[in-house]
Amino acid sequence: MVYKYNSNSIGRIPKDLKYERAKLIYQYRTKQGMTLERIGKIFGITRERARQIIGSFEDRLKQGDLGLDKQKNKSIMEV
Repeated sequence: MVYKYNSNSIGRIPKDLKYERAKLIYQYRTKQGMTLERIGKIFGITRERARQIIGSFEDRLKQGDLGLDKQKNKSIMEV
């Protein structure tokens, strides 16, 4: 069976909610130690997609560590 990707599904989550979702996924993984599989079940995504989201969120944090937005990153890590 071949899955036919729905191109309209990209627009389902607004960008600001994607950031909040990424922040929650990152916190679940780092602070609570949840597995990728469990995180995937909570958010309705695959564990590979959860890993990708965590990776991109960490990249954002690293960019902020270079001086782009340090204050915002401090507040993210404290939450």
